[in-house]
Amino acid sequence: MGSLFDQDRPFWRFLNKATDLVMLNVIFVFCCIPIVTIGPAYTALYYSVMKTVKKDRGYGVKNFFHSFKQNLLQGAAIWMIFLVLGTASGYLLYSLWNSTASGGPQFTFWIVVVVAFFLLCMLVYIFPILSRFDFGLGQMFAFSYLMAVRYFIYSVLLIVLTAVCIAVGYICPPLVIIVLPALYAYISSSLIEKVFAVYMPMFEAPAGEEKAAVGENGEDAGSEGGNAGSEGGKSENGEDGVSGDGAVSEPDKQYKDQWYYD
Repeated sequence: MGSLFDQDRPFWRFLNKATDLVMLNVIFVFCCIPIVTIGPAYTALYYSVMKTVKKDRGYGVKNFFHSFKQNLLQGAAIWMIFLVLGTASGYLLYSLWNSTASGGPQFTFWIVVVVAFFLLCMLVYIFPILSRFDFGLGQMFAFSYLMAVRYFIYSVLLIVLTAVCIAVGYICPPLVIIVLPALYAYISSSLIEKVFAVYMPMFEAPAGEEKAAVGENGEDAGSEGGNAGSEGGKSENGEDGVSGDGAVSEPDKQYKDQWYYD
């Protein structure tokens, strides 16, 4: 009988994780009410889902508000920038759509579509990046763009997952309050963490990808002969993949905390 209530049994582990997801989701929705805090709220949701639900570290509420307070200003700034860019893109698309429907040129319309798509791709990466890495605002945007372009297939899958969750939320709005955003963070992290693995030396890189390594002196070390590897956003031609000033060099010194390695 005692084993029936063993917390390590699959049923109880599933129930504990489901309870954590619902609790974190309700807190997330509450923190999104001011609108301007949606960015730091999702950052905290991703952080707490990863740390509490996936890694079984600490308490969900404590982890959520730790990340929320830590990333409040930067997360709000990023969210407002995306909100302005998204509104401008939507207005342009609407105007150009009416123009092309009247026989106007279609080239500009499709340019804006491509730009808007990559903005969406950057959006799905940038708040998880904020939850993990200690970058400046410009580095944050550069790193999210690098991931969106370099891991395009993952980016497309994340956009599809986002669209599915939006559709489900539209059909059944109560799910948004109960569990949907937290469930989205949980599922999307399976793809995002595979991308992060390339840039975090102790993570296990995705199959077929070169795993980044960091030497004792903090410099990037490749898999052959000590040459520079993919660590820090290096592209295949060896140039820095984020910015000219080495924005993501020595990434082991730019983590917000070391909980993933404890």
